[in-house]
Amino acid sequence: MSDQETDDTPSSDSDEALQWLIEHCESKNLKFTVCRENKRINFKLNRPHTYYDISLRLTNDDEIFHVDLVFPFLANDEKMRPSLIEFFTRANYGLVLGGFQIDHRDGEILYHMGCLIPDGGLTDEGVTRLVSNAIGICDRYFPGAMRTLFAGETPQDAIYLCELDYQTTEDEEVTKSPPAEIQNATPQRLKNREQSDISESDELLIARCLELFADENRAARSLLQRRLKLGYIRAARVMEILEQRGIIGPKNGNNDQEILVDLSTLLPEANPKAKKTPKKSSKKKNSP
Repeated sequence: MSDQETDDTPSSDSDEALQWLIEHCESKNLKFTVCRENKRINFKLNRPHTYYDISLRLTNDDEIFHVDLVFPFLANDEKMRPSLIEFFTRANYGLVLGGFQIDHRDGEILYHMGCLIPDGGLTDEGVTRLVSNAIGICDRYFPGAMRTLFAGETPQDAIYLCELDYQTTEDEEVTKSPPAEIQNATPQRLKNREQSDISESDELLIARCLELFADENRAARSLLQRRLKLGYIRAARVMEILEQRGIIGPKNGNNDQEILVDLSTLLPEANPKAKKTPKKSSKKKNSP
């Protein structure tokens, strides 16, 4: 039997579900504490890169079972809290069951999942599955929260990387059996197809990036992130397009990418038609 601590509240017949939970945790060899008054069991779980404080609770006359996983950091920095709120709001959007919560009083962050207890009561398989799903969700989003908090990554980009395997799964069928028009396409057709996927707003952003590179006489993804406030994914996309167009050279580690053309010829000011001609005054000069 694993170590456990309990309060001094005597058990009763109404604690049958709680007693079942205690025996379940004992069967898993967990070191836990029990609060009979609140019908709650607490324990810590170590993961490869972090640990969680986990709470199993019974409420509403033992009709609802709750699983809470508390993250080992706080969102108590007023400057960083909006970014973390956005990150976890984006994460909640795709979750089918449960969700992340932030306590605005002390910045505590937890993942909460609750479910109705069936008529037959809780089962080992059901509780294990719920807790395992909660742990899996927290493991998925924990690295993204760290990148948002400490690496300055935008919440949008952090969520994109956390859910990258979801997108890979959605694209599997396209990858396995590409359309006939792509299978039979020539390199020129593929290039034209790729160019058609770039929207007008993308072209405007690329023009802004070229102006910045021309002013700084250097091309770097970090420059776009810092000066234009672009996220990692969007900045990397712009650099990829410019590389494909032969405007900049290939990646060179963390160094700047080489500028291969005269950027001044690509800017709007270089086009004579883009120059505005001064308007003639409509006012007539007074005759002497």
